[in-house]
Order: sequence, then structure tokens, then C-alpha cells
Amino acid sequence: MPHPRRVFPAGTSAHIYQRALNGGVVFADTDDFGTFLAFVREYTVDTAVRVHGFGVMNTHYHLLATPDAADAIPRAMQRIDGAYTKYFNKKHARSGTIWGGRYKAKIIEDDRYWLTALRYIELNPVAAGIVDGAAEYRWSSFLAHAAGASTWLASHPIYDALGSTPEERQAKYRLACACGVPQEFELP
Repeated sequence: MPHPRRVFPAGTSAHIYQRALNGGVVFADTDDFGTFLAFVREYTVDTAVRVHGFGVMNTHYHLLATPDAADAIPRAMQRIDGAYTKYFNKKHARSGTIWGGRYKAKIIEDDRYWLTALRYIELNPVAAGIVDGAAEYRWSSFLAHAAGASTWLASHPIYDALGSTPEERQAKYRLACACGVPQEFELP
């Protein structure tokens, strides 16, 4: 029986996440992480999904994204997960699914929750004990928000409201993330 069609309101962000089958490793090395993020960049542009944040770990990933059409996220995720599965299976001489089911997504309609979700995604490697600080982890968007290090992520009005200049926004975001553990974000 087919899964019901998913619809995400255009212009409303979603926290998207996907886990490996049986907790397996699906991002084993630098090539895997880089290839996955290249697929994210390519297929979200092609399907009109704006990505604001990401976190990729060995067994799962998170995206914070906003679709420009109701069917944009499902189309993007089908292409991303499918292309990455083909890549991973070919590289590791295996077949079958690598994912533990359909991706999950939570619609975000609250400004505070949007920032909390971004912090959660970017501080996930710290909470998991992989790194001591989010700036040490290469496979998240933390440095984009804390230091202006990205050229491909889409800005979002909620993040932009943290300050009137990029430097103010980055400083406020760094301060909010200083504790290193995901928690609710305090709005100005």
C-alpha cells in the first residue's frame, strides 16, 4: 500500500531528518559526507526548497528547510535519499535500502521553535559527544550561522532578525549556542 502523499505549506519551514537502517553507518568518510551535501544542494535547488541549516552524522542527518511549493520537500527528499542510496550501495558493493523508513519532518510554525530546531541540529554532534564545540564539526551549518562561512545556505527572516548586521547575528547566535547543549532559544 502506498504511503499517503505529504504536503508541506509553501513558505513554512520544516525540520527534516532521516536515520540509517538499524542504526548503521551511512556516512563513513569525507567522501560520503561531501557527496550527500552535494546532492542536498543540487536537488533542493532543482525542487525549490531553501535549506537554512543541516547536520550530518554517521547514522543520520537533519535539514532545516523551507519549500516554495507544497510538494517541493517530498520531491527533494525522494531525489536526495534515492541518489545517496545509489551512491552508497555502489561504493560499498551492497544493495537495498540504507534508510530505516521514510524521512520524518516536523512543520515549524513558531519563531522560537525555528531557532531551537536550528540549534538542535547544529549542536547535535556536541550533545552526542563527537566534538567539544560545534565549531569543530565540519558537517553541520554551525559555522555559517556563527561565523558567516557558507555560500549556499538560504538565509531566513527569523535568523536575520537576530541583528542588523551579519556580525551582530553571528555574535548573538554564538552566544545562544555557547552552552553547547540544545535547549530552547531565547528570542530578543
